[in-house]
Amino acid sequence: MTDSLDAASEAGDRLDWDEEFLPLSEPKVIDPAAVNPTTGQPKHQIIKTTDPHKYGIRVSDYLLS
Repeated sequence: MTDSLDAASEAGDRLDWDEEFLPLSEPKVIDPAAVNPTTGQPKHQIIKTTDPHKYGIRVSDYLLS
């Protein structure tokens, strides 16, 4: 899996913000099942969820089809 939106036809999660919750200049698509080959641990983790309505986020804008 690549880290570009050109890979939108592949399964993945779209990231629009960085680790500091700042908007990315270009969103990335990541593979949620990716594993760090050195540690065997997942490369990515969900650390927080939120209510999209509270922040005016239209979930349909972020779903890949």
